Amino acid sequence: MKLYNLYKSILILGLFLFPLWSYSTPQFPEQLIIEDDTLNMYSLPLEQYLQKNEPREKISKYFNIICHTGLLRGYTAIWEIHNDKLYLKGVHGCGNQKEELIHHIFKNSSEPIQAKWFSGELNIPIGKIIFDGQLGFNRHHKKHIVFQIEKGVVIHKKEYENGEIESSKGISRINLVTEIYKRIKWDKIPKKKRTIEIDILADSLGSINIKAIREFNKNRKVKRKDFYLQNEIKKALNAIPNLKKYTYNGVPQTSYHTIVIIINRKKTKKYNTLKN
Repeated sequence: MKLYNLYKSILILGLFLFPLWSYSTPQFPEQLIIEDDTLNMYSLPLEQYLQKNEPREKISKYFNIICHTGLLRGYTAIWEIHNDKLYLKGVHGCGNQKEELIHHIFKNSSEPIQAKWFSGELNIPIGKIIFDGQLGFNRHHKKHIVFQIEKGVVIHKKEYENGEIESSKGISRINLVTEIYKRIKWDKIPKKKRTIEIDILADSLGSINIKAIREFNKNRKVKRKDFYLQNEIKKALNAIPNLKKYTYNGVPQTSYHTIVIIINRKKTKKYNTLKN
């Protein structure tokens, strides 16, 4: 049991200290009310309080169980920003509104409760997802609003436009696969069907680094490497100039991508025709 508790503590600490990624599957967001809007929030302000009041399971059993892989923290909470102050309005065990925990945490207190214990950032995603890392809160949306909180009081708010900087030099990630296809010497590639997966790392300047190449047959079984084909793909990638710079919350990012290249007769005919 001690080992289990240590494992869960590490997972929760990861979610709190690194709000954009974790050791887990995608996590359910918190809810933040601002005026008439209820928005998702990729931050966990209650964790600062719980960490100062360990062992948390003495407050409620829900703080010591993993409801499921999408809710490792054992609860969801509803927050509100009103008159530039952050308030906690509700805490639900395993996300169930019938399991209200706020009075187990703050006994003899009336809600909403100002979050005077919390200092840090609140990350509010807005718009469509432009990158989904499938881990914790590692999802980038087209826009993010970041509130800087000091002892439960909003001291700063800033909005960020995320994604590729259109004015930067390089190729868009959306067009990367097409650019690879254009640069392959198709007349020397066997026409039988194969799938190539390429893991690349694009640094904050957009430079491309190949990390791994995997080759599969039509049944998704790893097959013997076709070194000529893989070298052709490497040459095609190396011939591509930098990708466009990618920013998140105003900071240039290193981005990791898995590219899928399909080799078949249809592709061979199409891109050979384009070259002639």
